[in-house]
Amino acid sequence: LYCFVPAGNQQGSGFNTKSFSTKVVAGSITAAIAVVAGVVVLLVCFMRKRARFNHHRLNRKTEILIEMPMEEEVHNTRRFSYAHLLAATENFSDSRKIGQGAFGAVYKAQLMNWTTPVAVKRIMRVADHERAARDYDNEIKVISKLSHPNLVPFVGSCDENGELLLVYELIHNGTLDYHLHYANTILSWSRRYKIALGMASALNYMHGNHPRVLHRDIKPGNVMLDEEFNAKVGDFGLVRQVPIDKTSCPMTIFGSSRYIDPQYCSTGCISPASDIYGFGVVLLEIASGEIPQCLKGNGLVEKFRRLYYSNSLLDAVDRRLNGDFDEEQMKRVILIGLLCVQFDRHMRPSSKEVLGYLEGQLPVPQLHIKTCKQAK
Repeated sequence: LYCFVPAGNQQGSGFNTKSFSTKVVAGSITAAIAVVAGVVVLLVCFMRKRARFNHHRLNRKTEILIEMPMEEEVHNTRRFSYAHLLAATENFSDSRKIGQGAFGAVYKAQLMNWTTPVAVKRIMRVADHERAARDYDNEIKVISKLSHPNLVPFVGSCDENGELLLVYELIHNGTLDYHLHYANTILSWSRRYKIALGMASALNYMHGNHPRVLHRDIKPGNVMLDEEFNAKVGDFGLVRQVPIDKTSCPMTIFGSSRYIDPQYCSTGCISPASDIYGFGVVLLEIASGEIPQCLKGNGLVEKFRRLYYSNSLLDAVDRRLNGDFDEEQMKRVILIGLLCVQFDRHMRPSSKEVLGYLEGQLPVPQLHIKTCKQAK
């Protein structure tokens, strides 16, 4: 470094080496402070940007970097990101699968920032994707407005990446179907009656909505049980709304053959009485412990009708109970079941009446069974 100093200024107020060094040091310190301040500003900006995301991690199994909001509220319903549910189900691993049905599979999942496990329903991909999407949107529209102690709580949904996903609260104790027919322990009568009451309460709530909500697939496999054996009606894949001023509406026939309303099959018209028919079959199944068989008609229903005529209804009671049941309650359940499965849907009780019968608030009316030919 060379400095040129005029000859006449070498003394007095001329060039001062010590002063120059001080200025250099001061300038260096100022520059360093500016650099540090810049780094701090950049770091703050980065952290703020990162804070906008609830989830930022590498899922090693799927090798997908997830950097997006885990969930958001859309039209008062919770919408999850596909990446979040993919990670929560370990890429929809078979080890996470807890159920399989005609319309898709169900997986156990643990969501980030969620205290309890959930059930993720992955709707099967079909050729008519537009219709599936409409049904999916309809299901969300209906179930997001329902809230009842005997319905499986809806958590949220996801419709990204060509997938249609629904998230429900996970009910840990299996289904009524499992406990009636496949569990190692026998389902006690007191628990069976409690389950019947819960189902009736759920149906009364759904049918009392404005517009009415029809489940269309009432069966033991769609009734979840919690640790206290409270019934939780679920699987709303076929759920539909019907205007309150209409007794029935034409719809494409879906449902489980053992529990489906014969008049719904023959006319294609759905009504609250169709749900009542399915519930009636379930009541007879609860009483007998038998799985309904459908060869020509419903074998279980026909069996109870014959026993009613011969005044020997208790002959069909589940023998595994070893007589440990309330006889009055048992007869009540069977009679209500037979009222619900009458051929003529106009002869069937409403869900409100069914609940009143089971609670003992209303007397069970006398039964007048018509044959299939008489009903026609």
